[in-house]
Amino acid sequence: RSMKMLSILQMLHLVELDPILARNLFVLANDTSLLPVTGTSRAKQQDRSWPLMCVGILFTKESIVALRSGALNGEINKSKAVMPVLHCFHHACFWEFSRLLQKSSNVHHAHHLAEIRKACAANPLKIYQNYMKKPSDNPRSPIRFPVEGAVPANEEISGDNEVPDDAEVVAFDDLSGMIDSDEAAINGSSGRKSIFSSLFGNKKASKFEVKG
Repeated sequence: RSMKMLSILQMLHLVELDPILARNLFVLANDTSLLPVTGTSRAKQQDRSWPLMCVGILFTKESIVALRSGALNGEINKSKAVMPVLHCFHHACFWEFSRLLQKSSNVHHAHHLAEIRKACAANPLKIYQNYMKKPSDNPRSPIRFPVEGAVPANEEISGDNEVPDDAEVVAFDDLSGMIDSDEAAINGSSGRKSIFSSLFGNKKASKFEVKG
């Protein structure tokens, strides 16, 4: 995967720092109730489940893109640290996604992912600020799986969440290709200097050595 270990670290950070959100995401991702049949399509009826970890990889990619764009520079300067802001943006994408899933539960998750991606491209700072302004959910409370239902969220990206006719629809089966499509730009192989190479140099992870 193009996001490598960072995506796993961000998911662990989410579980540790915002377990209420992590619990809700777990519940939503494992919702196997069927979506209503629309139109005259004879396609197999789909349920409401979605791949939690794969979506997490996508949101890690969006976090890196937002960081590289400079949209989060003000928040980074305020906190005097990069990684906490990067992690919070990742959490914010998930929080907005969970809000959309609960508000429009009869809409396939691919439409919601498309809306999140458009919001990340248009105004990533708003996504970050909405998450930071959300009511506290006692994030250090214990996590228990499974649970009945999920805690509703109340912040919004847009007003009515109607799915536009030209909305980009990406099913979870296409997430891998969608994420890998930006691998060159993010990892620096497109000719631009990579944020990772500036932090860690150009060595491959397999060549790192730990000396006691």
